[in-house]
Formats: sequence, C-alpha cells, structure tokens
Amino acid sequence: MPPQDRREKGSLELAGAEGIETVEMKEGLGVIGAVAALGADFSGDQTFEIIAYRDPDDRSRRRDIEEDLVLRLDREVGGTFYNYDYQNHKVCVVPASPCPVFFGIRGETPGAVIRGYHILRGEGSPPATVFRTNQHTDAHLEVIEGIRDIRPRSSVAVEGKVLKNPRPIPGGHLIFTIGDASGEIDCAAYEPTKQFRGVVEGLMPGDRIRAFGSVRPADSN
Repeated sequence: MPPQDRREKGSLELAGAEGIETVEMKEGLGVIGAVAALGADFSGDQTFEIIAYRDPDDRSRRRDIEEDLVLRLDREVGGTFYNYDYQNHKVCVVPASPCPVFFGIRGETPGAVIRGYHILRGEGSPPATVFRTNQHTDAHLEVIEGIRDIRPRSSVAVEGKVLKNPRPIPGGHLIFTIGDASGEIDCAAYEPTKQFRGVVEGLMPGDRIRAFGSVRPADSN
C-alpha cells in the first residue's frame, strides 16, 4: 500500500476510534488535514486567515488582484503578514493553482484580516470565511535533543555543527550536512526558498546552527 494510502487509512481509523464522523470525497483527500485540525492545540500561539472564494466553475490560474491594492494592504493594515514578497516582487495572497480560493490574508487578529479583505475585495463582495490557524507559529515543530532522536516524517528543530560545505544538486537545490555527538543528517535548501539558499551557501564546516524542517525517509527520492 502506498505511504499516502496508509496515512489516509490511519486517519480514518483514528477518527473512528474517537467517534469522529467522516465523509470522504475525491478518494478521501483531506482526511489527514481535517483530523489534525480537530486536534489542534490553540492554547498557545495562533493566527488567523480570511479566505475569499471565487466561482467554483472558474478553474483558471489567474486572479484579478491589483498589485497596488496588495501593497496598500501591506502598508495600511498592521497585524497582517506575508502579503507581498518585496525581494521577488510577487503577490503572496493568491494561490497559483486552479482551486476555488480567490485570495487569502493572514494575520494576528480576526479584525486585521477582515480589514484587509475590505481592501482587496474590489467592487464585489466575494464570500469569505475567517479561520483560526497555527500557520507561522512553528506549532508543528518538535524540539529534538539529538540527531539520533529524529524520526522520518516528523517536523523538527535540531542543533548541530556543519560538517560539509553545501553542495548543489540538480533542480537548483542545496544539500549540506550537520552533526552532533549522536549522529549526522543531511539538510536541504530547496530552490523555491530563493534567497535563503544564499545564506546556506555561506555556511562553512564548524558553523553551529539550528535547523528547522520536515524529515524525509532515507530511501525517498
């Protein structure tokens, strides 16, 4: 059974054991995320996102959002974040996929994202919902004492010493190795991280860093 199917099956079993009713659509996609959302712990940090929706029959990748409005949102509405990438001159509130989402605004309070919505909605009033989330809180990261304690498919924060110079691999990605007294592990800075790879390129053996990221099984490509 493929790993994704095993994870979906495990989520359904967990939901059933906890008395959670599930309705599967499109081969059960989304079950993992839905069950995880029900179990999210918001006793600590939290953020909010307002998601505006477009006509579900519109399957294009284009969204008619004026860049000037996004820049205005970023200037005028405190408490929102990741609206615009100034280094790469890219609007960040719209997805690139042909999904039903028109735009999404993330922020520290419901009021902030709602004010942002009123700037971006234009002449119409697309339907929208405010969600409480753990985005940008690092809630998914487990602080690991030693590299030997890292488990595949977990998300961790771990300290280590750079052992080897970063090396490029096909696709524009960078790989480097860190280690501690318990072991060593390869770390990757993938091409979509853009300028972050420049920071990684400057690492040298002996540098001590804290690495954050998801852990792939050793036999995965």
